[in-house]
Amino acid sequence: YKRGDHVNHFSDIKFDYIVHLAGKAHDKGATWSDFEINNINLTQDVVNLADENTKIIYFSSAKVYGETSIKPLVENVALAAKKDYGVSKVKAEKIVQDSSLNYIIFRPSLVYSANAKGNLEALRKLARLGVPMPLNIYNRRSLVELEFLVKVTLLALQEKIKWNEVYNLSNLTVSTVDIFKLNGIKRFVPYPTFLLSVLPNKLKEKLLMSF
Repeated sequence: YKRGDHVNHFSDIKFDYIVHLAGKAHDKGATWSDFEINNINLTQDVVNLADENTKIIYFSSAKVYGETSIKPLVENVALAAKKDYGVSKVKAEKIVQDSSLNYIIFRPSLVYSANAKGNLEALRKLARLGVPMPLNIYNRRSLVELEFLVKVTLLALQEKIKWNEVYNLSNLTVSTVDIFKLNGIKRFVPYPTFLLSVLPNKLKEKLLMSF
């Protein structure tokens, strides 16, 4: 994406609603510049397409709160993004909120579907390999099903959700073990506690922490 690409094709169109889902997410090689261009600058360009009668639905992310949490998250919790993706989403939200447009900002948790990318895709690959996963993980993770996202978006477009508000989106609360099962993993063994404790921090965060 380069500034002005694609959005210029729509500059003469009047929009009643804009549903903005585009952006950079699952890319291990992404730099801050990639997130700035695709999440922040693109959001500004999309906002610039609108006129005073346009309403915008912006899909942000629960990552604006950080990477883990031991407490349930509500919309008025202070934002504490830790990584570039989350920080870029915080900045994009501010662009939407500071505009003169009526808006809804959705902050979905991890999106679950049969073809989900990122961590869920990695789990499906492990399932195909038959790698046994730890059975003794007792955390809580929030997921949101793709079908639920679609339903909520339609409700917004039907004017059944209050505008100029931010909404966290999640309709499933599960453990990492449950996520393994959802993604086809059938082999489980109790891992020694010391083995779980010496996992690399990034892997420990994904497997053991609550969010």
